[in-house]
Amino acid sequence: MKKNSRFWLWIMPVLSGLVFFTLWYAVKATLHASDWLLPTPAQILQAAWSERVRLFNAAVSTAGGALGGFVLATSIGFAFAL
Repeated sequence: MKKNSRFWLWIMPVLSGLVFFTLWYAVKATLHASDWLLPTPAQILQAAWSERVRLFNAAVSTAGGALGGFVLATSIGFAFAL
């Protein structure tokens, strides 16, 4: 029984992902949506790869701001707890 549930724990997310991407492509093909309005997942990955340096720099900046906010909030919380 446990082996069967492990199978379903693995297969359901995979099937959900396949259904999601199939619907995505079907909606794009059915509505004849332009690329700027509804790009395909492949186009999104291609754009992310070509802009990877800028995306990495933005991620580092965002992580730095989040870390700074966490340190500030922790420090203020610690000071008030005293």
